Amino acid sequence: MPVTQVDALEEPRWGDLHCPLRWDDASATLWLLDQRKLPAKEVWLAYREARNVAQAISQMVVRGAPAIGCAAAFGLAAGAARLVDVGAKD
Repeated sequence: MPVTQVDALEEPRWGDLHCPLRWDDASATLWLLDQRKLPAKEVWLAYREARNVAQAISQMVVRGAPAIGCAAAFGLAAGAARLVDVGAKD
């Protein structure tokens, strides 16, 4: 599934912090702030598959050990959600 890109997200940030990732429970989608584009642009990328999140980490879309760890965990959650969806259809 291709990665979705938007220039900004409409939803409010968590408190006043600029968090580099967001999880959408309804769609099992991880949104990552593309840190390669900072500070010139705020670009968010949507990921729905674990392998795409792994690529994002290796391409340094997300940076810093805590954010990388959270992104990896949410990538696994997205992958698990896809498995549950496939199992429900069978």
